[in-house]
Amino acid sequence: MEYKTIETEIVHNKNNVQFYELELDGKRLFSEFHENLIDANDKKKFTAVIALMDNFSFNQKLPDKLFKQIKSIGRKDVYEFKKANLRVYVIMQKPNMFIILGGYKTNQQKDIEKIDRYTKRLPELLTIQK
Repeated sequence: MEYKTIETEIVHNKNNVQFYELELDGKRLFSEFHENLIDANDKKKFTAVIALMDNFSFNQKLPDKLFKQIKSIGRKDVYEFKKANLRVYVIMQKPNMFIILGGYKTNQQKDIEKIDRYTKRLPELLTIQK
């Protein structure tokens, strides 16, 4: 699998956590999700999730209802930020976060299966491409 890391322009973390979007086989799944948000309520939830990411710190644990590990896949470094029915999935490798994709609770099982397929083909330790 070909992957690229792209410094995201949407997250502006205040705690020195670097956020990158993963481009997987030429697709930016997170950007596609963001660009396809139509519903005003979903856009508000998305903004709330981005605010969580802006304020995220490795030194301060968020409640599971906002950020938790995805345990049903092979990797132990995949997490989700969430607000109501909206999810943003990341790979956490301190000091970096790699955004995989966004999705909805109703599609969560399919999204997790997709993440599992993609992440099995990624190296265990991701590198930043300049």
